[in-house]
Amino acid sequence: MSKPPRTVRVLHLPAGGPPALRDVPDRLDAYKGLLDGAWLEQIALPGPGLGRERGPRTYVLLCDEEGKLHDLPFNRLVPRVSWGEAVVPEAIVGPCFVCRQRGAEFASLTPADVDFLETLLGLEPVAWPAAAGEKE
Repeated sequence: MSKPPRTVRVLHLPAGGPPALRDVPDRLDAYKGLLDGAWLEQIALPGPGLGRERGPRTYVLLCDEEGKLHDLPFNRLVPRVSWGEAVVPEAIVGPCFVCRQRGAEFASLTPADVDFLETLLGLEPVAWPAAAGEKE
């Protein structure tokens, strides 16, 4: 019996639409689907400090690598961690999503992560999905 594919809970931020939490299969095609099939560009976001793993929480925003070349609609300004750990504003265009990063792998967001990201990105509160079997 095969194992079900691993999923990652991400914060999807469509341009011009409300943010939403989505559970997506941990596959390149699923991630690209959130960006309308685009090539992925990773942007490091500042984290709140140490997490349970005893290391800094690392967030990554993924967007269309060529979004500005294709004149996609403005989405938002985000704080980007640049060389030397400086934080600089970055204009994001087109749809994007945020998740955690552990080494080379993407990881699911927790409720505490979403609270932090709401503040960092200036978002309205994001509804947390009901657990399996619960009524929404």
